[in-house]
Amino acid sequence: MLKNHLRYAWRTLARHKGYTLINVFGLALGLCACISIYTITHYEFSFDDFHPGKARIYRIGARISENNGAGVPAQYYGEDIPSPAPAFIRADVPGIETVAAYYPYGDATIITTNDYFHIFHYDWLAGNAATALNTPNTIVLSESEAIKQFGRHSPDTYIDKVLTVDDSLQLHVTGIIKDWTGNTDFPYSRFISFPTIAHSSLRNQFKPHTWQWSPATPYIRTLIKLKPSSDPSRIETQVAAILPRYHPTDTLLSLIHFQLVIQPLSDIHFNEAYAHDGARKAHLPALYGLMGSAVFILLLAIVNFINLSTAQSLRRAKETGVRKILGGSKTQLILRFLTETAIITLLAAILAISLVSPLLSLFRSYLPADAQFHPLAGSTLLFTFAVIGITTLLAGFYPARVLAAYAPSVSLKTNPKDRQWFIRKSLIVFQFTISCIFIIASITAGRQLRYMLDADMGIATNAVITVNNYHASQKDLRRFAARAAQIPGIKELTLQSYAPAASGTIEQPIRLDGRKETDLWVKLQGADQQFVPFYRLPILAGHNLPAGDSLNGFLINATYCRTLGFAHPTDAIGHSLSINGAPSWPITGVVADYHQGSLHDPIIPVLIGHLTNIENNLAIRLPASTSAREALPEATASGIAQTLSRLESTWKTIVPDHPFSYTFLDESIGRLYQSDKQLSRLVRAATAVTIFISCMGLIGLAAFTAEQRKKEIAVRKVLGAGIANIMLLLTKDFVILLAIAFLIATPFSAYALHRWLENYTYRIPLSAWIFALSALTLLGITLLTIAFRLIGAAIQNPIDHLRSE
Repeated sequence: MLKNHLRYAWRTLARHKGYTLINVFGLALGLCACISIYTITHYEFSFDDFHPGKARIYRIGARISENNGAGVPAQYYGEDIPSPAPAFIRADVPGIETVAAYYPYGDATIITTNDYFHIFHYDWLAGNAATALNTPNTIVLSESEAIKQFGRHSPDTYIDKVLTVDDSLQLHVTGIIKDWTGNTDFPYSRFISFPTIAHSSLRNQFKPHTWQWSPATPYIRTLIKLKPSSDPSRIETQVAAILPRYHPTDTLLSLIHFQLVIQPLSDIHFNEAYAHDGARKAHLPALYGLMGSAVFILLLAIVNFINLSTAQSLRRAKETGVRKILGGSKTQLILRFLTETAIITLLAAILAISLVSPLLSLFRSYLPADAQFHPLAGSTLLFTFAVIGITTLLAGFYPARVLAAYAPSVSLKTNPKDRQWFIRKSLIVFQFTISCIFIIASITAGRQLRYMLDADMGIATNAVITVNNYHASQKDLRRFAARAAQIPGIKELTLQSYAPAASGTIEQPIRLDGRKETDLWVKLQGADQQFVPFYRLPILAGHNLPAGDSLNGFLINATYCRTLGFAHPTDAIGHSLSINGAPSWPITGVVADYHQGSLHDPIIPVLIGHLTNIENNLAIRLPASTSAREALPEATASGIAQTLSRLESTWKTIVPDHPFSYTFLDESIGRLYQSDKQLSRLVRAATAVTIFISCMGLIGLAAFTAEQRKKEIAVRKVLGAGIANIMLLLTKDFVILLAIAFLIATPFSAYALHRWLENYTYRIPLSAWIFALSALTLLGITLLTIAFRLIGAAIQNPIDHLRSE
């Protein structure tokens, strides 16, 4: 029976090649989108999903609260906590099974204890997980790291070998662990014992008993594993009570609104609030958007199939009637038609799988390098077969039921009545509605992104590079600045604590005229006297920072001026400000507002002063009047390359042990909108696929319309109707359906986009012309799609259709 169904289905599909090709390509696009998006989302959601007891693993983080100057508390999150806190958490919180504290020490190295191996499971190839990190100057290596350092040998032979770290730290290997095969945000391969800190030069950098943070005494990171019966919310309450109970009240808490929180392991890969833990963050809204797009695209492909199948059912009505007269049951007919659908879906799946890798390569710059398509992987095969089965049932069952339901007395008529016209037109409206929504969203997202990229940040960013002082001393950085200023082509440079609009910030409570009630958290910008002219900041009142090698006055921005209660910038001049109770210095000037971050956020109070202890960043303006995002003329590019080469040579003479690294300020600003770029490209791609699938369905429906109305067209032509009249007649129904879809799509998309734009402090208006342009675009695409097929019907000789059969 199945063999007969397959043979008949194949012959039927081969007989109707056009119908088959349209359905195969339509479903292939839908399936390709689904499989591609599954590949991406499965990769992102697989991070740290393989650990035993993963639901009980948490990271201790910090929530820092401040006032943004508008009376609204702002919150920031960090993954570092005061170094003594883990010991008190271990002693005071009974619901925790294991506490593992560690210091990051490079990209793949951490300093930790044996407890780390009780949080995460490792297969030990040599050594003992309970004792490997008990003694000073010991290290545990992953198998790949051991092979890299000592060559390929038996795991036991690595034990007691000596590994030199940073040219001075002599560490004995006490354990070898097997590398994880799953994706992780903890890709460490070298684990130094915690006691090593007290018995080596590391004691000058890491101080486990110091509550205060500084670049020389960084905070620690901590993982915990809860007991199976523990309540996470109760544990967080107990953890939050540690700092108020144990650390000195006149230091950390009095200056920083700092509270310990717990973060689930499953949240680490997606929570962009923890921006400095070194892990690449997946943008969760974009992933959800991808999954939603996949569903809609596949639904459109299925709708296409149903539309064309129900239209085709009129051609096959006689066949159905004959089979019923000859004894065919309704169930047999449904199975026969479902077999046809399964063959089409299988062909579409084969084509879709062949298109996945090329499609992913188009988006490679937006995807992680490890996100690869593996068609024979078990999870991929399971997902693919599941989608094929669901698609076959959704796309095939209703048309099969329609075909099988024709009564022989009706189906054997010359022109059986089309009883599915309402369903088919409703599905066309659904297609048009989805396409229209995607077009509106694509235009809006593109305009908002362009608005942010082209917006005036309030600073001059062209041809500016920033040199970050991660390794050199401040003395070396100043020597480099003095030498760099003598290089031909260097126009300007300035020392600063961070690059405006593109980097991290320092928040401090500031007091006006010594009055405690004026305490307000502001962004503190360390900068020399060249900062204001370098970035072309307009001075609204007063004058620039006074000359000198140390702090002797402050600049404030216009927002801070208003926050302090001054009606006009001139009113602030002469008043004094102090930081953390330090000596007061006068406000010498008020500068115009500039953005300290992306346009997602409002402009907030900023205090600028020559604070040499935090000026660890050097900004240099290169000899070019363009930005790094634009194509440079060859001569200009050559000049920039020569200048950068001279800067690198100068750096190596001053800081020979560390590489010269820099970033273009324009590129740093562009990275602030990386997730927006991904979203915009996602919407554009989804729009293109949606429109293409809809167009393929329209071609088939236009052919069906022309075939159904061929006698009517012939009669009208004989009675004098022109081609324009006939085209208007044939396209009128499509235009009406498009108008209905536009009326449905407009309020829905307007509401959704209005809510989306509310995420941006600075945003474009949701203008009516966006909706009008979307409607005209879809109308133009629709008419162009069906015109060629309908014109062919309109110009055909009427005699061909009026002759007797």
